Amino acid sequence: MSIARKQEVETLSLDEAYLDVTANARRPGPLAREVRDTIFKETRLTASAGVGPNKLIAKIASEINKPNGQYEVKPEKVSEFMQPLPVRKLWGIGAVTEEKLARAGITTCGEMQRLSRPELHELFGKFGSELYDLCRGIDDRSVEPNRERKSLSTEETFSSDLTTLEQCDEKVAGLFEELAAELAQKEPTRRITKIFLKLKFSDFTRTTIERAGFVPNLGNYRLLLEEAFSRTEKKIRLIGIGVRFAEIEQEVAQLSLL
Repeated sequence: MSIARKQEVETLSLDEAYLDVTANARRPGPLAREVRDTIFKETRLTASAGVGPNKLIAKIASEINKPNGQYEVKPEKVSEFMQPLPVRKLWGIGAVTEEKLARAGITTCGEMQRLSRPELHELFGKFGSELYDLCRGIDDRSVEPNRERKSLSTEETFSSDLTTLEQCDEKVAGLFEELAAELAQKEPTRRITKIFLKLKFSDFTRTTIERAGFVPNLGNYRLLLEEAFSRTEKKIRLIGIGVRFAEIEQEVAQLSLL
């Protein structure tokens, strides 16, 4: 449950959503309990809730008292809440990024806050700038009703162009960790129909490869990388990987046949 700008609902999956309660005069904690009670009365299913000033905080809070519980983080408590959190709790941080941070002596969000935005950008590119905000509990995304995500991807632009397949392979491994973490956080139940990889070259041209029916694992992305890399001898400025989802209507129709 996210306290954002307007009262809206954003569905993440069949059993998870953000609820913006700004327009509701009631306090969000009791309102969350009422929502959970209503779910149980109508479906006999338990539900957990996280209450916070933005989507990031609400999502993390929702995992604290599972199953059948809730946790509230008030705006004035965000800094205190974030300090001891393991960095793995942040969107986009998987095992590779976690290990890289650990080598720098960073295991908690509080420790990450000691790094400046330029320092994090140097370590992780564009994602580092996002981490500067996330480790402080800053998340300006609004709740988007009726949103259907068609794809999910992550990419990195390099300060120095890559020239070898080995260099690219190392970057793809890190990107895959970020993508896997994003999928687990944002679209854990969506059916994936395709995976894709794109390369942008030093002259700003690009190439993209998509494959239907491929499982999104590191081995498959490496296969796409090898094919894309072999298409030209140009230096590589950016790598991106991602997935494409089936339409939600198709997924619901399939479930109704089970």
